[in-house]
Amino acid sequence: MLRILSLAAIAVLLGACGNLEDDRLCLGRVCAVKGRASPECLAYVSCWERTGGTPGALDSTYGEGGACWTSGIPAVVASCTSACQTHLSSLEQAVPDAGC
Repeated sequence: MLRILSLAAIAVLLGACGNLEDDRLCLGRVCAVKGRASPECLAYVSCWERTGGTPGALDSTYGEGGACWTSGIPAVVASCTSACQTHLSSLEQAVPDAGC
């Protein structure tokens, strides 16, 4: 019974974006296409590099095809997107003239 409820909950979460054919991963309002970075993380990676961060250093986690997006776990997608939002906000405050 618990397994059926868990599968139903996952179906509801995945259906939140309304298009399962695109292999979308969703948790609440955070959605991403499996294997592709969220816009928030792409912005963070770009800002990181513009503010002196080593190019490519974040790609294996937050970049296109990074671990955040290939796991296939909606909670991981949400956690990574949230982390990127937090890090981006910190960079914007620390280096406001970087144009992030």
